[in-house]
Amino acid sequence: MSKKILSFTMTLVMAISLIGVLPAMTAGALTYGDYEYTALDDSEVAITRYTGSNSKITIPKAINGHVVSRIDYMAFANHTNLTNIIIPDSVTIIDVCAFEGCTRLTSIIIPSSVTEIGNKAFSDCTNLNVIVIPTSVTSIYSTAFMNTAYYNDNSNWENGMLYISHHLITAKSIDVTGACYIKQGTNIIAEYAFEDCTGLTSLTIPDSVTHIGGGAFEGCIGMTEVCFGNGITSIGWGAFSHCTGLTSIVIPNSVTTIEGDAFSFCAGLTSVTLSKNLDSIKDRTFRYCTGLSSITIPNNVKEIESEAFHNCTGLISITIPGNVASIGGRAFFDCDSLVSVTINNGVRDLGSSAFGYCNKLQNVTLPNSLTSTGPTAFCGCESLKSIEIPEGVTSIGFGSFEDCKNLKNVIIPNSVT
Repeated sequence: MSKKILSFTMTLVMAISLIGVLPAMTAGALTYGDYEYTALDDSEVAITRYTGSNSKITIPKAINGHVVSRIDYMAFANHTNLTNIIIPDSVTIIDVCAFEGCTRLTSIIIPSSVTEIGNKAFSDCTNLNVIVIPTSVTSIYSTAFMNTAYYNDNSNWENGMLYISHHLITAKSIDVTGACYIKQGTNIIAEYAFEDCTGLTSLTIPDSVTHIGGGAFEGCIGMTEVCFGNGITSIGWGAFSHCTGLTSIVIPNSVTTIEGDAFSFCAGLTSVTLSKNLDSIKDRTFRYCTGLSSITIPNNVKEIESEAFHNCTGLISITIPGNVASIGGRAFFDCDSLVSVTINNGVRDLGSSAFGYCNKLQNVTLPNSLTSTGPTAFCGCESLKSIEIPEGVTSIGFGSFEDCKNLKNVIIPNSVT
C-alpha cells in the first residue's frame, strides 16, 4: 500500500514539474504544429496562439481543411524573435493586439482578403517601418500601429495626420487645429482617428473617402462645420458623437448607412439633411440632439431603431414615411416639445415607449397598416386628448396610454383582441 502511495506521489511531482517546461496551452484549444486554434464554424478557424520560436513564419491558409479566417486576440503578441510574417489571403480579421510587441518585425504586408484590423494589432512593434494596407480594409483602429517605427517617424505625418496607404490612421490633437482638409486619395478614416481634437474647427472630406470609422471625430467640440465628400457610403457608430459645436449637417446621397450614436449628444445641431438613399436610422443616432427642431426622414428609410431620437427635446413635429415598417422602442422618448406626429400607411409596429413622455404631443395620426403598439407606447403624453386606433390593430401593449392624464376619447376597433 505504501509503495502505491509513494509511486502516486512521485508521478504527481513529475507532472507538476513538467508544467513549467511544457508550453502553456489555452484551455479547450486545438493544436496544429506550432499553432493553437479554435473553430469559428464548420468551415473556418481562428489562430489563437503561436507557440513556436521561429524568426520567419508563414501562417497556414487552412488547418485540416478549415480556412484560417481570423488571427485572434494576442495570438502572436510579444514574440520578440519574429522578423518576418506572411499572412495568408484567407484571413479577413486581424484582432486586437494580435501582433503587439513583436519588436523585431520590420515590415508587414496585409493581404487583400483582410477587412478589419483591431485595436493595437501591431502596436509596440518598435522596428516596424514598412506597412502596406489594402483598400479591402474598411475597419481599422487609430491605435493599430501605435509606437511602431513608422508611427514614430515624424516624416510620415502630414499636417498632424498619419496616413498609411489609402487610410488616415490617426491625428495629433495638438497639431490639428483650425480648418482640416483630408488628403485626396484617402479611402478610409480610422476609428477614433480624431477623437477629442478639440481645436479642430472645420472639416473637409474629399470624394475619395468611402467610410468614416466609429468614433472618428467623437468629442471634437470646437468643430462647427463638416463638408462631406460625395463618395462616402457609410458613417460608423459614434463618428461625430459629442460634437457639440456642430449646428448643421448635410449627408450626401451616396450614404446608405449611418451607424448608431453617429451624431448623439450633438446638442448644438439644429439642421440635418439626410441622404435620400439612407436605409435605416440606427439605434441612438440622434439621441440628445436637444437643439434639433425638425428633420425630414427620407422615403427610402425602412426602419427607425430604438432611441434614434431619444431626448431630442427641441423636435416639434415628425412625419414617418410609409416605407418605414417599424419604429423602435423609445425612438422618440422624452421629446417633450413634440406636438404633432404623422405616421404614414406602411408602418406596422410601434415599439415600447416609442413616444413615451412626449408631454406636449396633441395630434397623432396612426396608419391603417398598423398591427400593434408596444407596451407604454404613448405613456406620459399628458397633452394627448383623443386618439383613434385604426382597424387592423390586434394588440395594444400594456400601459400604452398610461399617465395620459387628459386623454378622454379613445376609439378602439373590433380587430383588437
